[in-house]
Amino acid sequence: MGIWIGGLITYKAIEMASFREKFPISIITPGINKKEIFAALKKLAPQYDQILMIGYAPFIKDIIDESKNEGINIKKHNLRLVFAAEAITEEVRDYMFKYAGINNIYTDFMNIYGSADIGAMAFEETTSILIRRIAQRNKELFHDIFTPINKIPTLAQYNPMFVSFESIDGEIVVTGDNAIPLIRYSIGDNGGVLSYDEAVDILSQHGVNLAEQSKKLGIQNFITQLPFVFIYERADFSVSLYGLNIYPEWIRRAIISTELHKKLTSKFTIITRFDENGDQYLELNIELKKGEKASIEFKRNAEEIIVNFLSQSSSEYRELLHHLKGRAYPKLKFWRSEDPLYFQPGVKQKWVTS
Repeated sequence: MGIWIGGLITYKAIEMASFREKFPISIITPGINKKEIFAALKKLAPQYDQILMIGYAPFIKDIIDESKNEGINIKKHNLRLVFAAEAITEEVRDYMFKYAGINNIYTDFMNIYGSADIGAMAFEETTSILIRRIAQRNKELFHDIFTPINKIPTLAQYNPMFVSFESIDGEIVVTGDNAIPLIRYSIGDNGGVLSYDEAVDILSQHGVNLAEQSKKLGIQNFITQLPFVFIYERADFSVSLYGLNIYPEWIRRAIISTELHKKLTSKFTIITRFDENGDQYLELNIELKKGEKASIEFKRNAEEIIVNFLSQSSSEYRELLHHLKGRAYPKLKFWRSEDPLYFQPGVKQKWVTS
């Protein structure tokens, strides 16, 4: 967790809960020091019934991926994961569920929606995860809950006794108590707000009974009847190619859902550039896992897979590809793990840059 404000808040919250409820919890905060994290997993983790790993999702994924090379069987540690700072896709959740040996995909994940302006505000957990995964399988349902934007948002529940949200022309504003109280404060995110009953009603209109679904999965005791806020990546969190938006989520899916994940960490940076003729193109800088190299064959395969996912995700890109052919292909550059130019450890990944 290191020195980030989210890490400090989370640390203090767990410490307070431990003292108040007399939970037998040990807390360590190694930050981004992988050596210390792996040492803790080797020496300390076997002595505990469960391990709660909290941090930035791409970094936690690195720990899961690299643990095998460190001689650690991560699946033995009854792991639960808590993320913050950005949305994760269900493909990423599926990946971690599989490779970290998570027991329950609905109850053993949490994603915090927070801000340095006010701290933790809402939480994506069991109820949100269930609705999110149901909606992703049904385009019409997805449209009715989240509007027609072609990317899945963070869906989080909040306690209106402490904080409340509104959506004004698609922009999220928050009201909550703080050292300086925030009143209809623009947090800088896009999205919407739903009551619990509104969400249940929309699901019902599409033939989905939330109570029955949760009971079928054995998670009915974890369903919380709190209001929802859904948050998309910020308006500028995309690159433009010939006037159409390209979102990082599409490329993350291409990496995490295919064999590309065997060599790639799923971290990358997209840049719009211009060639010597003044023609626009996408440059995609991609991080390799430790010890991996990108052969010519792998590069070609990666290019085809990414273009295929972009085509599936955007009808506008398909049309562009039809007209531009190879010029619509992104130019892929592969970098060694933790290269400081685009993948410096200890900072949030810049998925998009100019």
